[in-house]
Amino acid sequence: MKSLVNRSVNSAITPPVIKHSRVGASYRSTVIFRTNGSDVRSMVGEDGKNYLVAPVIAIKEGVLNGEKVTGEIIDDSTVHWDKVPVTVNHPEVNGQFVGVDDPNVKDQIIGFLTNPEYAGNALHGEIWIDVELANSIGGEASEIVQRLQDGSPMDVSTGYLAEVLMVSGEFHGEQYQGEQTRIYPDHLAVLPNIKGACSWGDGCGTPRTNNPMVNNQSVKEGGTKSVNIREIFLMLGKKLGFSVKANHGAGEMQFVCQHCSEEHTLSFRT
Repeated sequence: MKSLVNRSVNSAITPPVIKHSRVGASYRSTVIFRTNGSDVRSMVGEDGKNYLVAPVIAIKEGVLNGEKVTGEIIDDSTVHWDKVPVTVNHPEVNGQFVGVDDPNVKDQIIGFLTNPEYAGNALHGEIWIDVELANSIGGEASEIVQRLQDGSPMDVSTGYLAEVLMVSGEFHGEQYQGEQTRIYPDHLAVLPNIKGACSWGDGCGTPRTNNPMVNNQSVKEGGTKSVNIREIFLMLGKKLGFSVKANHGAGEMQFVCQHCSEEHTLSFRT
């Protein structure tokens, strides 16, 4: 979490706009199965752009950078996170953190956040990464694409303005020196090489499934159960109205949509 301006903000800001066409019913998709329980989808939107879509947990209730952030405050901000830009690290100009409306940080914006939902004291959603744009920027932007494709975990960090009540106390066993009372979202930063205030170890990050039991790799007492990944895909395909057209080796299956006659290739890694 990064503060962008004076913490005692008393008026709402205009949410930043990133111009991407909404993806509707017409798209092609590939699902890449991840053994940590998270899936990253490669999608071609109606705008013709190639996106990597990954689940993310952006922020959780707790003490962040010395300030108390309650689930109620996060929940109240949920709707305002829809379509905020996703950036490579937090935007900076001359060593100062800035908002995404600054014209000097356009090359740090590589996508957007969508489908925000508050559940389990955390903000969940999906990040949509413009693959061509990220690769054209290069550096850590390209690294983010590669790591999402590999299913490698990365930290994220929320960038927003906040109204802060200057009080101190203890929350969830941690001391705080301020309590945030309102959040104005600006962006979500992906941190390929930096630890976030709410880190992967704290339960945030991407690609992160919404299932905490999978994220924490919890195993019920009594041992583990082997799961055949191919059987899982066959079951999911059937439930979604797909029939198998062909197998392509150990890591890929081709399905046909029984309702739309479109072909979908599903890849998985173990």
